[in-house]
Order: sequence, then C-alpha cells, then structure tokens
Amino acid sequence: MALVLTLNRWGRVGGLEPQRADLWVANMETVVNAVRVAFPKLSLPDYMTSGFYARQVVFPDVSVATYEAKRHSVPVLYPGYDEPIGQVRIDFLVEAGKVDVDGTLAPQVNSRIFNLIKMWHQMARVGRPSRSSSDDAITIPLGTVPAPLSAYFRFDIRLDLYTGVDTDISMDMNDVQVNGMRPTTRLILRRAWVQNYMLGGLDQEMHGFMKLTAALAVEEISPDTSGTT
Repeated sequence: MALVLTLNRWGRVGGLEPQRADLWVANMETVVNAVRVAFPKLSLPDYMTSGFYARQVVFPDVSVATYEAKRHSVPVLYPGYDEPIGQVRIDFLVEAGKVDVDGTLAPQVNSRIFNLIKMWHQMARVGRPSRSSSDDAITIPLGTVPAPLSAYFRFDIRLDLYTGVDTDISMDMNDVQVNGMRPTTRLILRRAWVQNYMLGGLDQEMHGFMKLTAALAVEEISPDTSGTT
C-alpha cells in the first residue's frame, strides 16, 4: 500500500506556511459561564466540550460604504461611512438527547448546544414578554440584570487556529499540550450576540448529522496578539 504525502512547498523554500482551514477550536467558555449563571438549572456544555460543537464558521465582509462624485463628467467612487459588520454564522453539531432504557424520555432531553444558543438569544431579549407560554419559565426579569445592560448578553468568542503535524510536542495558547499541532493564530469575535438561530432540516433520505446555525452580530473580528506564540 502506497502512502502519499503532501509537501509544504512554502516551508521547503523557507517561506511562510499556509494556515489550514480545518485545524481550529472555538472557545465559548465566557458564553457558557454567563448563560449558566442566568439559568442555573439548565444543562449546558462544559468547558472541555464547548469547542466540540462548532463545525463551521463563515465570516462576513468588512466594508466601507461609498458615495459617488463627479470629476467633470466622470463618476468616481469615494469612501463614505463604515458599514456595520455582517453576521458571523457558526454551524454547530447537535448532539443526541437522552432516552431511558424503557423508552421514556429522560429529564434532560434537549441538546446542550441548543439550550445554550436558545438561552443566549433569550438574554438579548431581556425585559421583553415571552414569545409563547413555554418561554415563561425562561424569561429574565429586567430587575435581575446587572448594569450596564449592553454588557449582559455580548461576549467575546475565541477562535484558536493551528497548523499541522509538528515534530515537537507543542503547547497551545493556554499552555495545554497539543500533540502534533502548533498554535499559530487567535481570532476574537468581539462583543458577539445571537441575532437569530436555525435548526437544520431533517431528511430520512439523506445521511448526515443535524446542525444548528447561529447568526451572531459582532462589533469586530480581529487577531489577538496578546497570547500568540
């Protein structure tokens, strides 16, 4: 059996190594901790699994609006106001719920990642009436929200990017051993909140996994140089 190896042509000539798009982890520890405080009885992902659920991240355009001016009879575009950053869309893998041996539903049936995204979205609606009677139990009274309100539902999400196999045992950006991977870049989705979310469709004719897509409104997408190595 032949083994085919791909060569890093940039590395062989002493140049830059390209960043792989499949080696990354989404760290949502701040989101999990905040939702856990607001909803202490809810079953949520823990720190070790909060990065497991994210499967895909789609970044938006970061652009400046333009306005048209005339140079004699020739139209020319000039930069105008900054446009708001579009939605960052994250696809999460929905894990299966629990069913008891006798076929009855266990007390915790819902997906943990679904609970997290739904409650995070609910935190952005704080003080508003519930959409249905089933949401009455998860409505957050406005009087229990600490000031300022703008800091209550917006959190930073960290994306840690890695490169491929390394001959040395490396450490990640939190000094945690990562066998065969080397940390390269850290991206921060700053002050993100859930604008909308959508469960993936169900189809008995197609094989695959169920997903949950969350559209996040963010103020900035920027590299973090404080902890990179």
